[in-house]
Amino acid sequence: MLTEAQEAARLTGLTSSDAWRLLHPELWVELAAELAAGRPEKEDTPAMQRGRDNEARICDAAAALMDWSIFECDTCYHATVPYILAHPDRIIASAEPGVMEAKCPGSAFVAANYVEAWTTQLHWHLLATGYTWGSLVVGYGNWKSGDLELRLIPVQRNPRLMDLMLGLATEFWAIKETLCTATTSAS
Repeated sequence: MLTEAQEAARLTGLTSSDAWRLLHPELWVELAAELAAGRPEKEDTPAMQRGRDNEARICDAAAALMDWSIFECDTCYHATVPYILAHPDRIIASAEPGVMEAKCPGSAFVAANYVEAWTTQLHWHLLATGYTWGSLVVGYGNWKSGDLELRLIPVQRNPRLMDLMLGLATEFWAIKETLCTATTSAS
């Protein structure tokens, strides 16, 4: 879950939560409006609460299973494009560092239906950090008893997808800036 500083950083650019919408230009008007409004607070849902309650547990379980050293990180910014930023759940410390994105869905059914969107989010982390790999860690099952199933999905950086995301982000940002400038000028 995001810290206050990370929430503030979200106001300055595009994050991994925006990646899915960037790949679907029909959603750009909605995204531009959200950014112009200062990213209104999202409604707290049971799924978000489950994530807050279990993210650390899922990350620690994956790290133990894979013998990884992990650590939390602050906002990660793209090396040359300041409005591309990410908040990976963890950084995997290794000879070649990676990123970890943890998800805590309520069921295997939910997990199966969201893997594509979550993988897109992880690719955005790779774009922002410059890292070449990451792991999507999905934990589901009986949260109260601790009887959980853990699924790790390795993700390798895809140069074509990185180029596509960077191009779409650049195009979107230029349109958003033009709209904001036009709106400000009209006021």
